[in-house]
Amino acid sequence: MTLEPASFEWSPERLHSINYLGRNLDYSIEAIRFVHEMVLKSGSVNTTSVGEKLRVFAVESFGDDAKGVLESWNIVRSEDVGVIVEGLVSEGLLVAEDDDSLDDFQDQFDLDSLFQNTA
Repeated sequence: MTLEPASFEWSPERLHSINYLGRNLDYSIEAIRFVHEMVLKSGSVNTTSVGEKLRVFAVESFGDDAKGVLESWNIVRSEDVGVIVEGLVSEGLLVAEDDDSLDDFQDQFDLDSLFQNTA
């Protein structure tokens, strides 16, 4: 799976989409915005690199508290990122390739493996 940011500006419609996802997914609005901003900052993301990009963006954003913040948002494994990404794609906030699937995020990483060598 390779994700590209949709052409983007913070419009009322985009904010509505983020809020909609926050109400309908088991993740906070902050978590959804964080994953969205990670992809925007990265330019594109594929499922083999998403874990490392998530870790780096979290550390840049939250320093030593990065893992704890992600855990507090219930982002603890690659499947969590996949659910958020799928929602962002469905709302037109990210663009996926035609053959991309939520299954692409299956068993890619968990937070313990991502942060094991960064203590």
